[in-house]
Amino acid sequence: MIFSVVLVTAVFVQAISGLLNGNVHTDTTRSPDGAVFHQTLAQLVVELDKRVNDLQTKVNALETEKHDYIVKNTQLETEVLTQRLKQESLQRMFQQQNASLMSLKTEVDVCRTLSFQLNDSLQNLTDGHEKLKSNLDIVKNFTILPMKNDINNMQGHISDILAAQGSLSGNLSHAQNDLHDLYAHVHQEKPGFTAYVDGSFDATGTVILPHVYSNFGSLYDPNTGVFTADRSGLYGFYLGIECVDTGTKIVDLIKSQEQGPQVNRPRSQLKMIFSVVLVTAFFVQAIAGLLNGNVHTGTTSSPDGAVLPQALGLLVVELDKRVNDLQTKVNALETEKQTYIAKNIQLETKLSTQEKKLESLQQILHQQIASVLSLETKEEFYNAFSSQLNDSLQNLTTDHEQLKTNVEDMKNLSILPMKNDIHNIKGHISNILAAQGSFSRNLSHTQNDLHDLFVHVHQEKPGFTAYVDGSFDAPGTIILPHVYSNIGSLFDPNTSVFTADRTGLYGFYLGIECVDIGTKIVNLVRDGSLIGHAACFPQSGVPSYGSSFSVQHIEKGSKVWAKESYDGGSKRIGLRGKTTLSGFLISS
Repeated sequence: MIFSVVLVTAVFVQAISGLLNGNVHTDTTRSPDGAVFHQTLAQLVVELDKRVNDLQTKVNALETEKHDYIVKNTQLETEVLTQRLKQESLQRMFQQQNASLMSLKTEVDVCRTLSFQLNDSLQNLTDGHEKLKSNLDIVKNFTILPMKNDINNMQGHISDILAAQGSLSGNLSHAQNDLHDLYAHVHQEKPGFTAYVDGSFDATGTVILPHVYSNFGSLYDPNTGVFTADRSGLYGFYLGIECVDTGTKIVDLIKSQEQGPQVNRPRSQLKMIFSVVLVTAFFVQAIAGLLNGNVHTGTTSSPDGAVLPQALGLLVVELDKRVNDLQTKVNALETEKQTYIAKNIQLETKLSTQEKKLESLQQILHQQIASVLSLETKEEFYNAFSSQLNDSLQNLTTDHEQLKTNVEDMKNLSILPMKNDIHNIKGHISNILAAQGSFSRNLSHTQNDLHDLFVHVHQEKPGFTAYVDGSFDAPGTIILPHVYSNIGSLFDPNTSVFTADRTGLYGFYLGIECVDIGTKIVNLVRDGSLIGHAACFPQSGVPSYGSSFSVQHIEKGSKVWAKESYDGGSKRIGLRGKTTLSGFLISS
């Protein structure tokens, strides 16, 4: 009986170092050296600093205007006191006029003098009234209008901050989506397969391997012997064959055709009476350099993401400081508003008092006119003079009413809208604080996800290589007591059993060297189930070699080892020093 083994192994290695090259967001990403992103942050800091300087300049201007307002209030108080003294003087004059009216014939000159004095007093009162109107206009122009301008400027700054914060939130959302896509890509199942011939195969054309140990992704068709890739990437293929008879046997691996491994007989026609063909492929994704050379610069600038958290943290602190400064400014404006309202109430009260005094003065003047009218010789003179006084008082009263209206308009049209503006500013500040809290939480989650992904990508992957030094001819489990490497210490050289510490895709290689005469088959098993085998056919005095490679999905805690399956010949066939068992984690 003639026997052969054909082994094909495929390795798919996809490099994802350029994953984010075509999906950068120019508002958040930057060049590999971080210049663009740092420049954007610097411009934002300069803009915030300029706004703080502008606010400080406005505060200084308000302090100057406040001082001017105090001086003007002092002047108003002095003028009100002067008016009160003049009114008291008029009252005394009126009393004297009442006494003089009892003897009007002898005191006409006194009455005329008092009338002239009254006219002068009314003129002075009118002048004071005009000055009061002028002062109110000055207060409105130099206090309320600049305050409204300041509020408008602050609203503009808040709008800019909200817009910038919205842009940052949008960029963070893009970064989170990219991180999610990257995480899904890293943990995507990798395709792989192991196929073999159980029996003999001596036909020409495509080598059909109808049996499979594993077929992850179902990309290998055991009916046609063809593996079809479902994605672009770097693949590796391993082909192992065992042939009998004489002559040369060549088996080709063919890519991008409708056929699998081809039997080529350029030298002689061979007949394969018995053979075993094994094909194995596995997918390995190398991502060690993913976060080093092709980083998504809007999210991080180094593998551990240290620069981005620091820069964004400083920006959050700076925004919080600006918000606190704006809140302090709003409180100061509210205090100045209350002071201004109190001043307006005082002015209104004083104006009301003046109006009452003017009305009283008008009544006294009417009484004087009535008394003068009783004098026949002075009736026409006093009627004309009284008419003039009435006109003057009426004009003054009309102007006073207009002044009151102006005060109300100034209060309703300036102070109330300013109060609404301040309320709106408070709402904007609350929105900024809420958005800042949400932004901080999202940033923290993103940093944690980046850290977890970095740990997953860079964690040490277990693997081992063990071998026989000398000879081994005992039945059962093949003991390989010596190791070239044992990363993770998962292989026990005393029992030659490998125990997986995590679930994932593993690759195992079994190579054997046989001596004596007969057939030697060694199985690779997982928890007792066959996942691969190697065979050799030593002749007298001539060693023989066989190998196998298997890709398997191994659960955490599962065990893999090699054991003897068949040992035929005149005596037990032994294994020699080239017998090796290797295993390693491809992806988890």
